[in-house]
Amino acid sequence: MKKIMMLAVLLLLLGACSGNNENSTTPGEFSIENISTSEFENNETYFIVTPLSWSGDNPAIIDSVELIKQENEPLSLNADRIAYEFMGASLDKVAGVYAREDIGEVDEIEGFEITDKATLVLEISMSDVSEDPERKMKINYTVDGEEQEQIIESTTFENFRTQE
Repeated sequence: MKKIMMLAVLLLLLGACSGNNENSTTPGEFSIENISTSEFENNETYFIVTPLSWSGDNPAIIDSVELIKQENEPLSLNADRIAYEFMGASLDKVAGVYAREDIGEVDEIEGFEITDKATLVLEISMSDVSEDPERKMKINYTVDGEEQEQIIESTTFENFRTQE
């Protein structure tokens, strides 16, 4: 009788543990498409439009997006000669590089929510910039109230360069 009771308790515990997995979710991660860029003119403003995907089960709310270099240091206008701003947009934007401001409606990146796919818009101006394999993008975001961070390597950012 004791063995049957022990077996029943063990089965109940195993069933309770396996039931917890039913409500678990995939944490998820961001990915972007690489956009081929040519040399930019010094001190001109460009808009880079690229698809942004999220693989998580629950929506991600973006807190910030920034360009960084090695050791997770943000790029600065004084040291790196790159001025930029990230924005979010709907899926109807066509990916590419634009030398005009008329790219349509964009959203502030802080608080931008993504459930599956969206568009990332980068407004950028550079002066005397060379390619740099250490240049990356960092996204700070929140999922289910938990703050997270992801660093994305992309040839789009590594290949930024201006005409000499």
